[in-house]
Amino acid sequence: TVENSYPSFSLKEALSRLMMKIVAFRANQQAAWELSGYDDRMLADMGLYRSDISSIAHGNYPERHTGAANDDHQRAA
Repeated sequence: TVENSYPSFSLKEALSRLMMKIVAFRANQQAAWELSGYDDRMLADMGLYRSDISSIAHGNYPERHTGAANDDHQRAA
């Protein structure tokens, strides 16, 4: 049948996905704005470089940071 040949479209789901993307975008922008206020030493204490801030603003986190928090928690346990 024709109904089975096309994927279903839900305006509610599409708007929900759009809102989630907007919220994530705003959160990344806010984090980048706050990080840009830190001096280089504070960023280094967090394991970040100033050049990482623009990546964070776009929702991309440097590869070297993805496992760092987990490693710290495992060492503390």
